[in-house]
Amino acid sequence: MLLFDLYRRLLMIICAVYGLVRLGQVVARWVDQLSGHTPRERVVRGYVTAMLVAVRLRRFRSQLLQIALLLAVLAGAVYAHRFVM
Repeated sequence: MLLFDLYRRLLMIICAVYGLVRLGQVVARWVDQLSGHTPRERVVRGYVTAMLVAVRLRRFRSQLLQIALLLAVLAGAVYAHRFVM
């Protein structure tokens, strides 16, 4: 294994762990903020719930299709990389 490969894999693991930890912190903060019983927190909870219900997947169909296509291209490039290296 080359030194660059080790560096790349280590950096990938560190970035993934950091991203997951930050995501967990944000989710925990949102859950904490939306679990209160004051009138302000109830209004915010109702607003967030209404916005989540109003979101329709049809509106984001083209973006979701684009993401799926880009993921397929990435998977093809990773698969083809096995034969080049």
